[in-house]
Amino acid sequence: MIAITTDKEATDNFVLVFYKHPLSADKTLGDFREKIMAELYTGMLNNRFNEISQKPESPYVFAGAGYGRFLSRNKDAFMINAMTKENQIDESLAVLLAENERVKRFGFTATELDRQKEEIMSQYEKAAKEFDKTESRNFCSEYVSNYLSEDAIPGAQKQFKYLKNILPEIKITDLNDLAKQWVTDNNLGLVVMAPEKAGVEVPTQDEILTIIKDSKTKELTAYVDNFREEPLIQGQLQPGKIIDSKDNKEVGFTELTLSNGVTVVLKPTNFKNDEILISAYSPGGNSLVPDNEFMSANYATQIIDQSGAGNFDNIELEKKLKGKNIEISPYIEDVKEGFKGNSTPKDFETMLQLVNLYFTQPRKDTTAFKAFMSQMENQMKFMKSNPVMTFYDTLFKVVYPGYKRLVIFPTPAQLGEVNLDQALSIYKDRFADAGDFRFFLAGNFSIDSISPLIAKYLGSLPSLNRNETWKNTAPKPAEGITNLTVYKGTDPQSMVGLVMPEKFIWNENNVLCMNMIKEVISIKLIEVIREKMSGVYSPQVMLNLDQFPAPTVQLMVMFGCSPKTTDKLTKAVFGEINKIRKSGPTEVDLNKAKEAMLRARETDLEKNEFWLRKIESMYFNRDSPHNISTFTERVNAVTIENMKTAATRFLDPKHYIRVVLMPEKK
Repeated sequence: MIAITTDKEATDNFVLVFYKHPLSADKTLGDFREKIMAELYTGMLNNRFNEISQKPESPYVFAGAGYGRFLSRNKDAFMINAMTKENQIDESLAVLLAENERVKRFGFTATELDRQKEEIMSQYEKAAKEFDKTESRNFCSEYVSNYLSEDAIPGAQKQFKYLKNILPEIKITDLNDLAKQWVTDNNLGLVVMAPEKAGVEVPTQDEILTIIKDSKTKELTAYVDNFREEPLIQGQLQPGKIIDSKDNKEVGFTELTLSNGVTVVLKPTNFKNDEILISAYSPGGNSLVPDNEFMSANYATQIIDQSGAGNFDNIELEKKLKGKNIEISPYIEDVKEGFKGNSTPKDFETMLQLVNLYFTQPRKDTTAFKAFMSQMENQMKFMKSNPVMTFYDTLFKVVYPGYKRLVIFPTPAQLGEVNLDQALSIYKDRFADAGDFRFFLAGNFSIDSISPLIAKYLGSLPSLNRNETWKNTAPKPAEGITNLTVYKGTDPQSMVGLVMPEKFIWNENNVLCMNMIKEVISIKLIEVIREKMSGVYSPQVMLNLDQFPAPTVQLMVMFGCSPKTTDKLTKAVFGEINKIRKSGPTEVDLNKAKEAMLRARETDLEKNEFWLRKIESMYFNRDSPHNISTFTERVNAVTIENMKTAATRFLDPKHYIRVVLMPEKK
């Protein structure tokens, strides 16, 4: 079966190949073994697909494989798919089928299997360790599968126990035999989806049949697993020293000062058994980069992230980190640069090693750069054909007219400004001096146990004592009232985006009041424009508050609706905002907002993400720790008059930007 379909509003080229099989059970240990074999097989194949995607000549942006329930849960299927680059559907299909055939002829390698076993073992071990901290929604999904498909639910701890017995017994020959069982001529289906527009080439059914036929006789060689067993960091580091330690009893964190000037703030918790979160920042960011180098700065960390670290390119690094639960990436934002990531306690040292390498040994990789730019160019082509993406792009450009540093969906000309040497130079400059960096850690650790690792990997980072800060490159929002209609797409549906940007007076009371105003507006829009007027399904209210480089507040309201109701619903939104400006919220709505915020905080207090974000924000915005511990009292103390004053000061009905998405006129 082959199905080919095109759509005027499709945003990407997609190909799916599936091989149907009888429905398998998931009830016994034997069934569990079959499931693990499928995870090993598809995991190794996905690694190969990912490796190809990191080459400039790859015909697809990404590709993946999976095995499991298909459509109405009465069949299983082995599925491979790809989001292809423009006019490369046929080439992508040929690659997918070639990799299938390569496995059938030559199988997987022993080293691939060893790494994938480590990866699966690590995933199941983490789930077992977090079993008593598992969120309810995860149990619910298991109950649904049990009810609908009679799948077994032994629990993460028993699954890990079973896995430790089963995994060593699975041989490479067992997995290589699966290819012959899964990939056959009499169970094949194929779907191609593509945009319907000029210049887009879509293969015909005859052309697809030819590609399938040729894949069976194509000349292929066995996959070569290039992998080097060597440490991430070569040579010996010179550890720094912890020269000061301060405890904050009120909030429960400890601040360490290292001999190279690095500050490390530690918040030990027991919310998760197997999680440590990390973030870091240093002032400066891309504000210190001139406009003519901004595009290189904007993508510098993504380029470095895809280039590997130290002696390992990205493909080698991914292989090196198989079996480890680590995510760590550098970033460069408007006024700061830093890191975001997480690991398990077991892999914490490896994560710090990567941080050290991203500081001291970022890589220049021309191949990775070309692959990244090729992917960006193709993704932007697809995104810009999407009416909703065009709407967002227009909205923000109208909010900040003429701002050169605003890049939502870059143009080909803007992407052409990205230069590898320039990006690497900017990156190295931003991460040359660790002396003004602040690191934040939250999770399951003891300070005594991780302090030596912090001194070794963070204390040895270079320090130049540059004492930097940012420049004010912030854009000025459009003045007065801006109304714009964008005509894009043919579906009879609209979107409305309303932005109210203003200067702000930064203090904790104003921050609290604006967050409560956002909560009240959310409550009222659900009550009025969704339930009473039946005009929208899910209105969104967002609030952006920034203190640096200049204090600003931006309230944004977004909703989808019928093209006929855009004006009526906009008027209703302003009606609710003006009520708060004129009289403040009602006592009932104020209490609802307080209850919602206090309940959210009650949940947040048991999340590592909250503590990491909150403590970092406290340092960055120079707020008092006392504001964290007195949140409940401060919320309860907010009055109607406080809300009215804040709304009058920071929400101006004579200063807003409104963009409406409408279907194209016939």
